Amino acid sequence: MRPLTFAALAIACAVLFAKKAGASTTYELWFDAQLNAESSNPALDKTSLIEGDVLTIHVDPSRLFPTPYPVDSYRTAFAPGATPSELLGFYVAATAGARTPYYVQSGTCTVGSPAAPTTPALACQPDANKPWVTSTPGMTVLLCSAKPAMTIENMVKASGAQWSLVYDMAPPGGGATVRHCVANYTVTPTNDVDHVAVTMATGGALPETLPAVMTNGVWTITTTLKPGQTNVVMQLARKSDVAIPIQLSLPKFVVKSQDEHSLVRVQAEILTTNRARAVSFAVAISPVTRGFFESGPWRDWCVVFCGITPQALVRLSGDQGSVVQIGLGLGIYITPPFQFNAGFLFGTNDLSTTWLPDRSWYVGFAIDPFLLTETKTTSTAEVSK
Repeated sequence: MRPLTFAALAIACAVLFAKKAGASTTYELWFDAQLNAESSNPALDKTSLIEGDVLTIHVDPSRLFPTPYPVDSYRTAFAPGATPSELLGFYVAATAGARTPYYVQSGTCTVGSPAAPTTPALACQPDANKPWVTSTPGMTVLLCSAKPAMTIENMVKASGAQWSLVYDMAPPGGGATVRHCVANYTVTPTNDVDHVAVTMATGGALPETLPAVMTNGVWTITTTLKPGQTNVVMQLARKSDVAIPIQLSLPKFVVKSQDEHSLVRVQAEILTTNRARAVSFAVAISPVTRGFFESGPWRDWCVVFCGITPQALVRLSGDQGSVVQIGLGLGIYITPPFQFNAGFLFGTNDLSTTWLPDRSWYVGFAIDPFLLTETKTTSTAEVSK
């Protein structure tokens, strides 16, 4: 690749970086049948949210996510007397091992004694959602589900309300596998979810109810964030005249206004080149992140594309015969208005000469007049106080 082509690509990359940095970001939150949050949800109160970002909230009543409260040994992660009807299986705390597979089967059995196999028998596997907390070390939460998938409500309708936790183990001396009884459950499904409501209040305005759409059993709410402190309250209500809706308030978070500055810094440049024998004027182009304006270079770990950033340069004067030269280098910001940089220049109108790196390097500094004006204005205001 020729030097001029490489430099042109660098400028194009800087423009694309600015376009991408200014684009909105979508944040997705997932909640289960009891409005427990998925562990991988982003912490909005610790996230740099910008006006125009999109917040999407999903409520999936067919799943359970871990909670900070421990699940007791051989107990379900939900109250059997109020089992969410849409769950696609039993969540139980037990030991997970290939030599002693666990099942949840229909009917009852005598705890601590052999149990007769019944159907259906739901195979148990460690739940993929982590981290579950159990009251007994070494145990984990298993998800016992039917194949093909079936809700607990439909399981109860087909096989009754009595279910038992069992495991298979071969005798120490060998022989046929024996099924052992561990626990019994009497399951009473709740009513189905009637609706999911989300209200959002931003910047002291009155709460706004966001529309929820249910697709394949999952409720989804999508909204575009506005600037200001934001409070989100979620509510899940089931089809009943007496049931109390589940309510959850998310931690308050702040949405910042769109950046007033471009994320590509265009600065006036003075540089020396041709083995430091010439001084020229140029325009420096440097992509930066939002942190450049929020905290400044070198603060709060603002280093890459902030304290140190790649740079494309267009040289407008000098001792070369060409009208302009294009440069590619690396810039280091001392403060937001000032950048020291160095790199190489490409371009000449004399096709008979070759590009020589020892004659093409440059060292210079860039100044942002807009930032200088802001600094001067701020200093004057402070002195007047």
